[in-house]
Amino acid sequence: MKNKKIFLIEDDKDQIELYKMALEMFLPEIEIVACLEPEKVIEQIKNQKPDLILLDLILKNYDGMDILEDLRKDDELKDLKVIVLTNLYKESLKDRALELGALGYWLKTEILPKELAQQISKMLELGNEIQ
Repeated sequence: MKNKKIFLIEDDKDQIELYKMALEMFLPEIEIVACLEPEKVIEQIKNQKPDLILLDLILKNYDGMDILEDLRKDDELKDLKVIVLTNLYKESLKDRALELGALGYWLKTEILPKELAQQISKMLELGNEIQ
């Protein structure tokens, strides 16, 4: 049985499949749900009730930072754990994301799936060692 849920906000289907495969391999007890429609993301998060959100900042017709700001303004969602996982590096964006309570700001090109799984395991206090 899956006991934790990760909500992946990403608009690239290939990236979604890559992260789902990798995370399911290292963290089989986690359910991974993806959102391809950023305009419906807040509603979907409320319905899914994830334990952690992986948020891309570069989305078609949408700004991932706006999503993070919307989460923090919503009383029901403001305390959700969020990790920014993106290809966009700007010091000012990183600072803003961390200021808004993101637990991490990681570049997709600089974190291996195993490392990502290890960090998620720590953040969700799963207590499993990833080999």
